[in-house]
Amino acid sequence: MPRQTPQKLIIEAVLDGIDDAENAYERWSDGEWLAYSAEHLISGFVARSIMEAPGSKFITIEQSCKAAIKAACGERRGRLAQATRPAGRIDILLWWAQDSPRAAIEIKHNVYNYEGQCGADINRIAKLLLMRETTLQFGLFVFYSSADDGRIKKAEDKLETRYRSILSRAQSAWGKSLRVEGTKRVHRYGNGAWASACIVLKPHRGSSR
Repeated sequence: MPRQTPQKLIIEAVLDGIDDAENAYERWSDGEWLAYSAEHLISGFVARSIMEAPGSKFITIEQSCKAAIKAACGERRGRLAQATRPAGRIDILLWWAQDSPRAAIEIKHNVYNYEGQCGADINRIAKLLLMRETTLQFGLFVFYSSADDGRIKKAEDKLETRYRSILSRAQSAWGKSLRVEGTKRVHRYGNGAWASACIVLKPHRGSSR
């Protein structure tokens, strides 16, 4: 039986997916940035890239959060934490080969700040990972961001500041309960730049997950 896809390859695959979406949309639109497209386009490319990575796995898209919790944690008494947004949907749910959820992946388009665009999704991932007896091993907040050059600050510097702020806020919110790490790729394009980035949340070392 094929081995599970390592976390590192999953993270690389989601960044590859964003990069592929940007490059494809530039071709389709005669040079427009992915910033002028739709979020679901990114989700489709990310999903395809994950499934092309070697290893045993499967995914579901726009998965019911309540159903995902049931699959990962079994039947639970009482109300689910509001931060998990149980009535909503998870953009991509990565499953172990043995038919249980492995990772919740949320995708955000045109990210500029933490509070209005990132906080709710990151909080949901964290709450899901902290549920008792869950099969979830990690979670990813994946995002695309772009910027134009300014008179004082280059686009790459703007994106670096934006990324560092989002990572720092996520670490401040959840760093005591979970490992919170990040990675990004920045690409020059014309008079600006765009970035594919990922905030990774997972239990601290020593956890059984």
